[in-house]
Amino acid sequence: MKLNKKFFRTRTFWDADFDKLDVIKDKEFMVSRVVERGSELEILHVHSVLTYLEIYNILKNFMGTPEKILIYYKAMADASS
Repeated sequence: MKLNKKFFRTRTFWDADFDKLDVIKDKEFMVSRVVERGSELEILHVHSVLTYLEIYNILKNFMGTPEKILIYYKAMADASS
């Protein structure tokens, strides 16, 4: 299963052209933005598609991810393995 844009609000991506975002090519940006600024529904969608470890690996390689978010997903990935 892959990310589906129908679960994302355009206002979460206020500074990007939402229609041009590609769920495969822009996956890292989209996941980072949703876990940091997304709604509960958007975050639940990401969690339904990706494991905590997959999310953590995306976030640790994406510049600008806040440390507290990295710590949370690292702890969740460790707890679920």
